[in-house]
Amino acid sequence: MASTAPATALSDAAGPGNMADVRRNNLALVLARVAQAPAGTHPTRAQVAAATGLTKASVSSIVLDLLGAGLLR
Repeated sequence: MASTAPATALSDAAGPGNMADVRRNNLALVLARVAQAPAGTHPTRAQVAAATGLTKASVSSIVLDLLGAGLLR
Protein backbone atom coordinates (compact mmCIF):
# COMPACT_ATOMS: atom_id res chain seq x y z
CA MET A 1 0.00 0.00 0.00
CA ALA A 2 1.51 3.29 -1.08
CA SER A 3 1.11 6.25 1.22
CA THR A 4 0.82 9.73 -0.06
CA ALA A 5 2.51 12.61 1.68
CA PRO A 6 0.24 15.50 2.59
CA ALA A 7 0.58 18.60 0.47
CA THR A 8 2.57 21.02 2.58
CA ALA A 9 3.13 23.91 0.20
CA LEU A 10 -0.33 25.36 0.77
CA SER A 11 -0.53 24.59 4.46
CA ASP A 12 2.91 26.13 5.07
CA ALA A 13 1.78 29.33 3.34
CA ALA A 14 -0.80 29.89 6.07
CA GLY A 15 1.62 29.33 8.94
CA PRO A 16 1.98 31.71 11.87
CA GLY A 17 5.07 33.45 10.49
CA ASN A 18 3.26 34.34 7.31
CA MET A 19 0.24 35.68 9.17
CA ALA A 20 2.52 38.28 10.77
CA ASP A 21 3.74 39.22 7.30
CA VAL A 22 0.17 39.61 6.08
CA ARG A 23 -0.68 41.79 9.08
CA ARG A 24 2.41 43.95 8.52
CA ASN A 25 1.59 44.37 4.83
CA ASN A 26 -2.01 45.28 5.65
CA LEU A 27 -0.81 47.87 8.17
CA ALA A 28 1.40 49.41 5.49
CA LEU A 29 -1.43 49.27 2.95
CA VAL A 30 -3.86 51.12 5.22
CA LEU A 31 -1.26 53.68 6.29
CA ALA A 32 -0.29 54.35 2.67
CA ARG A 33 -3.93 54.78 1.67
CA VAL A 34 -4.53 57.31 4.44
CA ALA A 35 -1.31 59.14 3.54
CA GLN A 36 -2.45 59.38 -0.11
CA ALA A 37 -5.66 61.17 0.85
CA PRO A 38 -5.79 64.78 -0.32
CA ALA A 39 -4.58 67.33 2.24
CA GLY A 40 -7.23 68.26 4.76
CA THR A 41 -9.35 65.18 4.12
CA HIS A 42 -9.77 62.17 6.36
CA PRO A 43 -10.97 58.99 4.63
CA THR A 44 -13.43 56.90 6.59
CA ARG A 45 -12.62 53.35 7.55
CA ALA A 46 -15.26 52.19 5.07
CA GLN A 47 -13.57 54.19 2.30
CA VAL A 48 -10.18 52.72 3.18
CA ALA A 49 -11.69 49.23 3.20
CA ALA A 50 -13.24 49.77 -0.24
CA ALA A 51 -10.01 51.19 -1.64
CA THR A 52 -7.77 48.44 -0.28
CA GLY A 53 -10.03 45.41 -0.63
CA LEU A 54 -9.76 44.69 3.09
CA THR A 55 -12.82 44.09 5.22
CA LYS A 56 -14.20 46.94 7.33
CA ALA A 57 -13.43 44.91 10.45
CA SER A 58 -9.80 44.45 9.38
CA VAL A 59 -9.41 48.14 8.63
CA SER A 60 -10.94 49.06 12.00
CA SER A 61 -8.53 46.76 13.81
CA ILE A 62 -5.56 48.09 11.84
CA VAL A 63 -6.59 51.72 12.44
CA LEU A 64 -6.74 51.03 16.18
CA ASP A 65 -3.21 49.62 16.04
CA LEU A 66 -1.98 52.64 14.04
CA LEU A 67 -3.67 55.04 16.49
CA GLY A 68 -2.08 53.19 19.41
CA ALA A 69 1.33 53.43 17.77
CA GLY A 70 0.87 57.16 17.23
CA LEU A 71 1.00 56.81 13.45
CA LEU A 72 -2.54 58.14 13.01
CA ARG A 73 -4.48 60.68 15.00
